Amino acid sequence: MTPIFKPGVFEDEWILPEGSAVARFLRLSDNPLSWVLSPLRGKRRTFTNYVLGFRVDPTEREMDLVQANNMFPQTFVNLDQAITFADVFSPEWVPVINPNQKVLLAVEAQVRAACVTWTRFFESMTGAGF
Repeated sequence: MTPIFKPGVFEDEWILPEGSAVARFLRLSDNPLSWVLSPLRGKRRTFTNYVLGFRVDPTEREMDLVQANNMFPQTFVNLDQAITFADVFSPEWVPVINPNQKVLLAVEAQVRAACVTWTRFFESMTGAGF
């Protein structure tokens, strides 16, 4: 198995509410004075977000073993959620988005380790026709 990675950077934005804490509280509460206050305005702020897309290129033998043993729903690697063989073998990228590049480096290391582990597992399998 060969892991394939595609990193990316994009600008994301969120809206910060303006006004005093008292005005924000009155707008958000069921206070009878809340209708008198103007709508809550906000400033747009941008920040840099990072994305890492990955997928796996299996060998023909590994793909045959996965198909023969119906392993597509099997967990390939556990990140924040379980990523299955069907996810990583598909032509679409499996995205991981995080503002911290260290987290994405850790994800890349986990995917590379899972590739090595599964490759060794498939190499140890023997059977008729494989």
